[in-house]
Amino acid sequence: HVSAVALLVVLSLSGIAPAQVLVQSTFNADTQGWTAFSVTTGICEATLGTRTNRAVTWIATGGSTGGFLRHAEFNGTSFFRASALFRGNQSAAYGGSISCEQRWTTTDNRVYYALDDMIILGGGITLYADTHIPSRDAWGQTRIPLLPGYWKVGSCNGPVASEALIRAALADVTDILIR
Repeated sequence: HVSAVALLVVLSLSGIAPAQVLVQSTFNADTQGWTAFSVTTGICEATLGTRTNRAVTWIATGGSTGGFLRHAEFNGTSFFRASALFRGNQSAAYGGSISCEQRWTTTDNRVYYALDDMIILGGGITLYADTHIPSRDAWGQTRIPLLPGYWKVGSCNGPVASEALIRAALADVTDILIR
């Protein structure tokens, strides 16, 4: 089964104060260091599966506010990997949120994902969040609070993440993945 799915993303980490953006990619000039990969096994535990690097294309116009990234998905589940700007100590983001704008386009009307859409790896901890499926062929925003109740630990079926685990992951972020 081969389906082409393009995912377009803008991501920001926000702190507690309204409109306090800690780090953001707007894609107005280039890919800003973002990459993509696909996995064919271990989808729920994406970090455990074999990663195959995929091409990311920067498009100068057509995003919700300007440029955007596009990635075609074939045979497997793909993730965008946030740039190095989002790694390291992101402790100030606790209590804030992580948000992205996405648009799905597909050649296969059967495409539907019920798997976790955002994964944060850090401090030896893997956090999974299940987000809504964006509108097809239209930009939609997803915002996930960086608080207990929104994240699971270790797998998409794991226990709910505690404040201590979320804080520990944010203190040493090694990857942020978006499906």
